[in-house]
Amino acid sequence: MKKIVLMMVIGILCVSAVAFSQGPTRLDAVWARTTTAPITLDGLLNEAAWATAESIHVQMGVDNGIPGSGWYWENGSRAKLDPTDAWVKFIAKDTNLYVAIICKDNSIGAGSFNQFDGFLSNLRYKGATGYLGNPYRNRMNQANEIFYAWESETWADTNTAAVGALPAFLGDFAVQYQYPRSDSLKYFWDAATTVRGTTNSDTTPDTSWTTEFKFNTKAFGYDITQPAGDIVMWGIQIYDADYRWPVDTNNFSGNRTWFQSPWGNASAFNHIRIFVRSDVTTSSGAVPAIAPDYIVPNGASFANPVIDGRLTETVWRHAPSIRIKYGDAAVRNAYANTAKYRSGQFQPSVGGTQGTVIDPNTADVKYFFKNDTLYLGFDVSDKSVTAVPSFDQWDGFRVIMEQRDARNGDSVLFKRRFTFHVDTNG
Repeated sequence: MKKIVLMMVIGILCVSAVAFSQGPTRLDAVWARTTTAPITLDGLLNEAAWATAESIHVQMGVDNGIPGSGWYWENGSRAKLDPTDAWVKFIAKDTNLYVAIICKDNSIGAGSFNQFDGFLSNLRYKGATGYLGNPYRNRMNQANEIFYAWESETWADTNTAAVGALPAFLGDFAVQYQYPRSDSLKYFWDAATTVRGTTNSDTTPDTSWTTEFKFNTKAFGYDITQPAGDIVMWGIQIYDADYRWPVDTNNFSGNRTWFQSPWGNASAFNHIRIFVRSDVTTSSGAVPAIAPDYIVPNGASFANPVIDGRLTETVWRHAPSIRIKYGDAAVRNAYANTAKYRSGQFQPSVGGTQGTVIDPNTADVKYFFKNDTLYLGFDVSDKSVTAVPSFDQWDGFRVIMEQRDARNGDSVLFKRRFTFHVDTNG
């Protein structure tokens, strides 16, 4: 019975001339410093901890960090007078992760989908032993959608369109389950917002707005209080609509900008790795460097391999490898950082049924580079190598590489797929 194994190390696979270097600064990872002082969820950020918090800068139309950040113009004017300009800060206390987002904005208010101000994000549930399927589903079999916005359609909250209104709690653990929100829903996540200006009114320009989130990481499978800390997987998309209260046809704009992931079901993008550890505090000095998940070593001291399908050259004996194996939790859980939670497997139905996997083949993927060439070697143990003209049934592999000098329609790095499979001639 055929099976498909997916190994997705989505982040920085660093190609380095020095095998043990730390590589470049991570653009998809950040530290949340730990504090023992109280944090009041009020959107004011008056606590001293926020002054020392690590932060990221998210702006419309610029590179906010590879590989997954991007932006998209939904509608209206692109000659935007008030582009998204936000700072995102991180603090940890006890089991809670606090995230503050300060948005510079001259025009704040509600509207229909993709024409409002607010956030759509996802906090990925962390399974205890890695993940076998969709890495975005929590134990309640729901996507952990953190949706907090001035969305005024009837399925959301029409009250957000009132002059001076605040955002509505939407998405999971929000109005779909109970409204107004109870303490049982706030247990998962909560938020507070302050606005410097008047929402849903462009009579006078606004200045900015600040949202302060509180996520109970324990409820999503994390343990940020353990000595080794933990890595919280998150993604944030900022919606920004301007000059529509009332509509200014010359300047109205609706768009969105995201850091690493526009939402949790977009596995082709990425996720933010929020590192938390009890000894990295608001007073501990510079945060530790965050190394790449994997480093591709330089094979300059070895002869070029012959591309003949045989990994017999000396360089292959020294090249590192990543093992992929169907149904093997130990293999998967050995992956670096969050890779085990982004990796999985799938067994398609053949003839309308799924049989027992009797040959869970093992693949060792070896890698190194030399000059401007990346070499990959696939050493696969498989008792039955066949050619079936169906993606779900052929034997082979697929490598996805992101092109550094091209972007797609979502303004993220263009993805190239390299596929090999055995043909009918063997």
